[in-house]
Amino acid sequence: MTNAVSDDAVAAALRTMIVPMKLPQEPDCPDDILEYLDRRIIKNQDLCWPNDRIRMLVQKFCWLHKSSNFSATNIHGSLKTMAPGQVRAFYMAAQNAVLMMHRLSCEPKLVEVYAWAAQLPPAEIFKTNDKPLRYRVPESVVKVEFCQLTETTAFSTLIYDLGVNAQPEALPSTKKAGETVPEERDTVHPIFVTQWLVRALGGHDVSTSREQGNALLKKVRDEARYGMGKLLWRRCPIWFALKSSVHLASRLTTGGDGDSQGQAEADLSFKLWVTDVIGTLYTCEPATRQQYYLNLIEQCGSSAMLEGAKKIARRVEKLEQKFSNDRWIRLGGNRVRTRCESAVKHVIAFLKATDANVEEPIEARVTLSENEVQEGLVHKLTNSWPTLQRLQNTVKNGQEQGSLHVGLPPAIPRLRNLDMSNPEDVKSLSNALSNALAEDAPRKIMAALNDVRENVMQMWKSRSCYDLKINTSPVVSILSVSLLKLLRTNLEVSAKFGKNDVRLESLHTVLVSVTIVLLLDRLNCALFPMLKEHKLGLPAGRDQFLNALCLAQRSEKEHLHSLEQYILERNRAHRTVLVSAEWKNGSFPTRFAKSCAKMRQIRSDIQMQCRKNEENKLSEYRRKRSQYDDL
Repeated sequence: MTNAVSDDAVAAALRTMIVPMKLPQEPDCPDDILEYLDRRIIKNQDLCWPNDRIRMLVQKFCWLHKSSNFSATNIHGSLKTMAPGQVRAFYMAAQNAVLMMHRLSCEPKLVEVYAWAAQLPPAEIFKTNDKPLRYRVPESVVKVEFCQLTETTAFSTLIYDLGVNAQPEALPSTKKAGETVPEERDTVHPIFVTQWLVRALGGHDVSTSREQGNALLKKVRDEARYGMGKLLWRRCPIWFALKSSVHLASRLTTGGDGDSQGQAEADLSFKLWVTDVIGTLYTCEPATRQQYYLNLIEQCGSSAMLEGAKKIARRVEKLEQKFSNDRWIRLGGNRVRTRCESAVKHVIAFLKATDANVEEPIEARVTLSENEVQEGLVHKLTNSWPTLQRLQNTVKNGQEQGSLHVGLPPAIPRLRNLDMSNPEDVKSLSNALSNALAEDAPRKIMAALNDVRENVMQMWKSRSCYDLKINTSPVVSILSVSLLKLLRTNLEVSAKFGKNDVRLESLHTVLVSVTIVLLLDRLNCALFPMLKEHKLGLPAGRDQFLNALCLAQRSEKEHLHSLEQYILERNRAHRTVLVSAEWKNGSFPTRFAKSCAKMRQIRSDIQMQCRKNEENKLSEYRRKRSQYDDL
């Protein structure tokens, strides 16, 4: 692999792919990004590409969008050489838009034209500042004839003209002192590409959806930052244009038509490619590694390099968890992991050798004076006072003079991401709660309660309890018994531990317990459809008891809303309440007893035994009566 890439190109790629803490006060430098991609990515024979069509897409994209190559002639030549099944993408900087063409393999005479925005306006960004941005890719799609795009250079000239010349109607503007002036802190509206150009081509509209595989909701983290009166971005827009094009092209060329498994594999292979591209940023020849890293630190700083190494490690770990083992090997996951782990190891070792702050462990230094703590302040140190007192006694007794080094408390093993459809995992949660309560260890109790909350909420959110693997009566019965035990243990522990804590009581005593009860209902409704015909009976609406809960986190509130919606849905059933003190012919116990062959047999056996007992009693009565008359 060659490292003949300029320092500016590598620095621009690092700023775009890693996202440093500080935004560089300089232009986007698209040519530097393209130079890096051309020399380090396209020419890399070992890179994990989704397929050859994606490699051709990236190669054409990088060559064409260099400022010296972007022309109507080159655009026309790129379109004419597009074989069936291949994809071409164009970033139209002046229009803030991406245009992509896919020549269909099944119908070579037809081309699907996709268009979407490259950057969202700041108003959209600030609306979603609490969540990652979600781009809809594409915004519009049309199917046209291939000859319509390639017979003449008219279409290519139009793309070139729109790519370099901004349209006044699409430019953002504002009024200052009664005059309309350009607004440099906003983005260009992509309407001339996403709506006008696509509609002007004619053809037939194509419906898009994530299920069909020809639409995406891409989660990105662009953030607007203002400086010198202009809008600056943390990521170069041309990188998003290329990434979104590769992602959509992976869906179109390898994801199948409506095949969810094929689409999922295409998504994961794309993410594997992006991880490999980011990992390549830290990969270099051993002989030039030190100078290469020194140049990166000079351009971007050691913090950006460290963040990049952490990001690569997190991405590899997350992807490996999503892949099955055979799919991971088939798509080249082992090669990507080996390269990325090697790159991260070299970066961390280099940073430790050059920056002492990376290597030194963090520890607390506590110096205790000889003075007694004021008695009036002791009540404010309910949790920390015993520990402070022991430390103070240690100093007074002369066991250790000077500063005391206090390390972090030992880590508590956590039970997270359990398979709650497995009764054994549910039992492990109950045992962890019981053991923590028996040891009377507050930290362990809180950790166990939080593990129960996370796993129970995740089980409610997922659909694992409907899988065919547990959709049998014995497994549902065992899982129900395990959940009931967990419910009893959770109520016992939270009642003792959170007696005076309103939030803890709301979160664990009520929310988690209600979730387990509704899980039992949902679990058994899947096995016994008759349950769905009866109302659940829990209060719903404005007067329901869940409204009084004290919840702070957004995830908890969303979970509460999901529970409320389920209760409302269950209470819309047309039959009587599921559990009632009144006996009726239409009640659930009566209907269930009549529908169950086993219970009907038991009822028949009981009636038969009653008749036999009645006959025996009558026979005994007649015999005793005869003896009495004889007397």
